Amino acid sequence: MARSLRILVVLVGVLVVLLAPRAAAQETLAFEIGKKATLVDGGQAVDVQATVTCPAGGVVLEAFLYVTQKGNQSQFAFFQPVCDGTPHPFTVRAQALDFVFQPGKAGVSGYLLLTTGEATSPTGVVKLRG
Repeated sequence: MARSLRILVVLVGVLVVLLAPRAAAQETLAFEIGKKATLVDGGQAVDVQATVTCPAGGVVLEAFLYVTQKGNQSQFAFFQPVCDGTPHPFTVRAQALDFVFQPGKAGVSGYLLLTTGEATSPTGVVKLRG
């Protein structure tokens, strides 16, 4: 009986160790930019797909992205992520500023800052489509 109890305790310990990294990974800060974006209002704006994960209970101080194409930059497009430890998809609309977006490739940069000081700043290339 004592031997069975020791084996059970060891197995439970191994399970705890194996499952702990997965739980910790869910508590990280992540900001992913999609591969495609949609032109809106004849190129006056772009809808960008993004997915954000932030730790449960986290408080967002700042979250935005912007789009660049052929030397032009959109306005900053702010949004408010939900911090509950799970990924949340967003469609973020970036407005053109004194230019019109064209179909093709464009760069996207983002920034996400929590009140704890934890931050991430992803970049990516998207394909703009009408």
